[in-house]
Amino acid sequence: MEKRRAVCVLMAPGEAALRPFLETLPQVFAVSGELLFRGRNELRCFCVDGRNLVVKRFGRHNVAVRLLGVFGRSKARKSYDNAIRLVQLGVQTPKPVACVELRSFCGLATDTFYVCDYVSWPALGEGLHETGYFNRELTTAFAHFMVGIHAKGVEHCDLNATNVRFRMKSDGYAFMLIDLNRMRFHRNSCGLSSREGFANLTRFSCCSEMFVCFLREYIAVRGLPVSKLAEALSVKHRHDFWWDVRKFFKRLANGWH
Repeated sequence: MEKRRAVCVLMAPGEAALRPFLETLPQVFAVSGELLFRGRNELRCFCVDGRNLVVKRFGRHNVAVRLLGVFGRSKARKSYDNAIRLVQLGVQTPKPVACVELRSFCGLATDTFYVCDYVSWPALGEGLHETGYFNRELTTAFAHFMVGIHAKGVEHCDLNATNVRFRMKSDGYAFMLIDLNRMRFHRNSCGLSSREGFANLTRFSCCSEMFVCFLREYIAVRGLPVSKLAEALSVKHRHDFWWDVRKFFKRLANGWH
């Protein structure tokens, strides 16, 4: 006898017409749509009534993590909630559509999906050029953007160069955040402290000339003293050291298998 499962759908306002598609996602995801990325998670693009949607299926967890999910939020639900919050704060992200969860009869999430509009903006890393010649105008524009979201208390905890997308406009650059399940929203009315801000900026680039230029602009726009550059670089170097240590032991562990 097949185990009874329930499809739970949480939709953004105005998306009711998509319910039939959303309710069938657990069945059709693996066999339809255009594959965009496959790794720990999987992304596919679906065209529904002429509208392109990106669906992210999160990798399945072990039973212990699923049990925690009964009482907490899944990564798909966090992505959806965080996207709604970003929209409310005026920070660009692909329009959130829905969170879909396939749950067993006892409430365990077996498959979870986050659905949003498809946006074809290139990744930030494609424009910045971390080493050698770099796009100074884009670098300074991104510094202004980060000052703005930090002032709003937004901390993207996976701020790498693929999770920020950009587009050139007639009046400058626009930026968009994706991969939202690991985010924090600080309640402090002043936003992130300078220390918190520096820590949040460590992952999108190596410690290159471009990164130093970015930090100088970020510090200037925040109105911090120039001496803060040394602190920001110290935070970056410490992060990179421990990141390398972690990767070393991970490679070592993999070699033991």
